[in-house]
Amino acid sequence: MLVFYGLFFFLTADDSADKVETKPKTEQTQKADEAKKDDSKAKDTEKPKEQTTETSDDPNVSEVITKDWKAVGTEQKGDHVNSYEMDSQDWDEKVNAFSEATGIDNGDMTIWYVGRGEEPATQSIGTISTKSDPDKAFRVYVTWVDGAGWQPTKVEVLKTNDKRN
Repeated sequence: MLVFYGLFFFLTADDSADKVETKPKTEQTQKADEAKKDDSKAKDTEKPKEQTTETSDDPNVSEVITKDWKAVGTEQKGDHVNSYEMDSQDWDEKVNAFSEATGIDNGDMTIWYVGRGEEPATQSIGTISTKSDPDKAFRVYVTWVDGAGWQPTKVEVLKTNDKRN
């Protein structure tokens, strides 16, 4: 009786002779990889700040909207002067901030009032509405940010347009 004893070898893709030699990661590349992971985790958990809605003690305000709006940008150079002249660059930029805060396009906006805020040099308040619905008005608060322009800080939704005659 004849018996064969043998060993059979099976090669898999991992066992092939074409293996690529990997070098151990240096401390520097490990830190870089960890930083990338941390950045991606931070991006995944960061959510854009949403607007908040609150009530007001003012009997003519139905709700107060706050949000982390960005300043609308400016073309002004030098020291800022808060201007209420309708043909000034400062006026145009305030109107852009009112539009940003309310979503009302500049061409569809009726401006009922623009005046000084608590800090007259750096704050303004505007009462606006759409041209088609003058009774649905908004009081918009904006603050000047040097080098960045007017930034909306708060919008009050009015029950009645208190600036409409």
